[in-house]
Amino acid sequence: MENKQIKILAIDDIPDNLISIRALIREGFPEAIIFTALNGAEGIELAALEDPDVILLDIVMPGMDGFQICKLLKEDQKLSNIPVVFVTAFSGDKKNRIRALECGAEALLTKPIDQIELIAQIRAMLKLKIAIVIQQNENTRLNELVENQVVQLKQNYTATLNLIEDLSIEIEARKQNEKKLQVSEEHYRVLTQFANDAVICINADGVVDEWNNGAEKIFGYTKDEISGKSMVLILAQQFRQQILNIIDRVPGSGDSPLVGNAVEMVGLHKNGTEFPIELSLSEWETSSGKYFTGIIRDIYDRKMAENLIREKDLQFRKLSANLPDLIFQFTRRPDGTYCVPIASEGIRNIYGCSPEDVIDDFAPIGRVIHPEDADKVRCEIENSAKTMSPFFCEYRVQIPGQEIKWLLSRSIPELLADGSITWYGFNTDITARKLAEQELVKAKEQAEESNRLKSAFLANMSHEIRTPMNGILGFAALLKEPNYSEEEQRDYLEIIERSGTRMLNIINNIVDISKIESGLMEVNKTSTNIIDQLEYVYTFFKPETDKKRLQLFLKKSLPTAAAIITTDREKVYAILINLVKNAIKYTNDGMIEIGCEIVETHGGASLQFYIKDTGIGIPANRQVAIFERFIQADIADVKAFQGAGLGLSIAKAYVELLGGRIWLESEEGQGSTFFFLFPIPLLQKMQSLI
Repeated sequence: MENKQIKILAIDDIPDNLISIRALIREGFPEAIIFTALNGAEGIELAALEDPDVILLDIVMPGMDGFQICKLLKEDQKLSNIPVVFVTAFSGDKKNRIRALECGAEALLTKPIDQIELIAQIRAMLKLKIAIVIQQNENTRLNELVENQVVQLKQNYTATLNLIEDLSIEIEARKQNEKKLQVSEEHYRVLTQFANDAVICINADGVVDEWNNGAEKIFGYTKDEISGKSMVLILAQQFRQQILNIIDRVPGSGDSPLVGNAVEMVGLHKNGTEFPIELSLSEWETSSGKYFTGIIRDIYDRKMAENLIREKDLQFRKLSANLPDLIFQFTRRPDGTYCVPIASEGIRNIYGCSPEDVIDDFAPIGRVIHPEDADKVRCEIENSAKTMSPFFCEYRVQIPGQEIKWLLSRSIPELLADGSITWYGFNTDITARKLAEQELVKAKEQAEESNRLKSAFLANMSHEIRTPMNGILGFAALLKEPNYSEEEQRDYLEIIERSGTRMLNIINNIVDISKIESGLMEVNKTSTNIIDQLEYVYTFFKPETDKKRLQLFLKKSLPTAAAIITTDREKVYAILINLVKNAIKYTNDGMIEIGCEIVETHGGASLQFYIKDTGIGIPANRQVAIFERFIQADIADVKAFQGAGLGLSIAKAYVELLGGRIWLESEEGQGSTFFFLFPIPLLQKMQSLI
């Protein structure tokens, strides 16, 4: 890339932006060729024509936006390797960043563009392009080398077989006619002299009798130098005894793998250099005795190619072993079965199996694909095979003993000569992204629900405040009239007082809930007598229950020694008053009981309060919701009562501030019992009272 002039393509529908980008690029790459396009169609056409090294792409454009352009670029096999960098004005927009990655973009920059960041990003993309080009060239070179070696091996093997056949015919001809034998020998010599491989003949003592030009080139000995000497001179020390054993064996016993087969050994050059060879011996008999013909091939280049392939494979496995993702080759055979001939160690994280488990069997992967997604995956594979288009699919897997995971699989198909189709690609775990998307949806729904409830609450507040205000203003106006008796005026003043008290309670509740919402509510703990508080609440509400003809009971089962605790006295009052007031509001006849007792909990002894009533009760589907803020404003029920709907939410917040918990038991039409408790550290002498 250093010797090649850099090409950069910028696509933006605003000409001024293109001028700015061109100027910023010139600072870091003065010699770069910069192409610009004002829309997606023009940009794609320029990319196909000019093959740029980097594409800078705006997101928001008329007609075809940046995401659509990027997707089309990545789907084009010729353009898919060009790095794409999104340039957007939406800073910190997580959704756009996720979409950019899903479309295949390599990076995303935000406007206004920082020149240093832009230049650094372009340089990173150029390095990425270089790595891709180098890898492609290396793969092409290796493939060509292996193919050439395979072709040469096939040609040499065929020539060797033909030569052996000719030699066998030649030997048979010698038995029939000495003259024909001489002619055949001459033909043999001519053939062997022009063969690239070494063709040698040794007698029963292992002494070299024939030596062709190929043997001279491979081992460095001339025919005169080697003739009459033992064949072991051209073999490394560790293979010499093996040859001698073959020469000394009984003719025709066929007990050596060397006779009639090609075996790899190590040859020894005249200069002392050792190198790999492939040796095949054929045995034959003449009137003068036993002979062996040896075909020897120098396989140094083949071994180097094999070692290079093994080294590349080892490098791939070492690199991929550090990746949590799966890099794979996935193949559909002509008979319709599947296998995974190449898989990185990431398969253990993705599918819970080893690479060896799937070399000949796709079942370990197929078994863990979620049943609801299996048909979708199968259809996407079939479509990719039919159209030879990239495979792209998101689906779930369920590995036994693990949570369900979301995977993203992406690969490119290739049709092989035998009719099979193989895909090269990767699988990555996108569970975190999927959970984040679900949380975003859930948060959006919760925000919408909260906004709806707050709107309803504000509407209710408007009504709740206007009602007592109308009472105050209306009866205050009546008091200006001189014709009302003293008793009527007293009644009017009482109505004004009740309306003012009601308005004050509403305002106090709004202030309290605002402090709770903002986290400004403070806790002031002092020494408090719980029995005194219960008696005060009982005395405070007794006139109200008598007026409503309800029975009010106070059950004091709490020992006197345990009545003094350290807590926030006012908040305990507020909790009790809100709960008792709520019980009175929703009870038309019967009784209300207030009580407190010591109970044993998992963390030790706790104080448990309860307020029991025989009121209208609460439906099961509303028992959790009634503790939520603003919830009464959302109840569309003819039995709904006056109130801001904040009392129970304030009580719940106070209980939790004091380290306790609150719950209820209720049956519609039968009444309700509200419980709350505080884990209070008690004196040792109190423990015996439990």
